[in-house]
Amino acid sequence: MITDSERAKAVAKSESGGLLNLTELALVFDVGRDFTKQMVRAGFKTFGGRTTREDALAWLRKNAGFKTRQQQKSAKPRRNSAIQLGNDAKR
Repeated sequence: MITDSERAKAVAKSESGGLLNLTELALVFDVGRDFTKQMVRAGFKTFGGRTTREDALAWLRKNAGFKTRQQQKSAKPRRNSAIQLGNDAKR
């Protein structure tokens, strides 16, 4: 569980311009760690897994349409006959 002191340390570090790891960046932005991991997967560049708050904010402004979840593709029906239900399905 994240404590207020951990959040305060991360905020103080970011305000002084220090490099933050992705967990600290998530604390500063008050988002989950998955959010910052998805930023990296979407093209956000870090320096050995560290970055500044300003660089992250600039990237988010440049990528205003960034979403952490991809739009779901329509589900395809399963082809496995053992899973399909119907009159001739094995019981």
